[in-house]
Amino acid sequence: MAIDLFQADEIVSRTNVNQRLTDIKDMFPVSIANGGTGGTTATLARTNLGLMTSVELYYNASGTSGTVALSESIANYTVIEVFAFNTDNLNTSITIWNNGASSCNTTIITDTPYIMSNEYRMSLITSKITISGTSITFGDQTYATIRPSWGGSVGNGAGYSKIYKVVGYKY
Repeated sequence: MAIDLFQADEIVSRTNVNQRLTDIKDMFPVSIANGGTGGTTATLARTNLGLMTSVELYYNASGTSGTVALSESIANYTVIEVFAFNTDNLNTSITIWNNGASSCNTTIITDTPYIMSNEYRMSLITSKITISGTSITFGDQTYATIRPSWGGSVGNGAGYSKIYKVVGYKY
């Protein structure tokens, strides 16, 4: 059976999907009282196809390794995404499902593979992130460099990574 262009558009339209879910809800009521026999009926089909919208809470192309002010409290958002880069211009991000909490702590990790003096190396940078209301702070930063020829090194990576964007997502 071939589907023409009109049918393809109709199949994926939001109105069509919502109507099909409503049809299913009406055809298959589920009893939620008395152990499934009698009582009030309801459906378990989800009819809300809402999408998350994004709001840029902070942006600074040059980044910061200190505290930044967000345009709104993270309590207004379900998900917070923090974008950072390091001094080697490698980007990373972390997604935090805060579910409307007003504060959280996490760690962002940047891994940097590179070649120096014809030797393959890997650096790992961990940075503590504290978010409270309308501010976000990069805390302690530590790095570890791994070199095949002689092992590696560990040290304080203060200022190595910088936050350049924070995005909040909500329904």
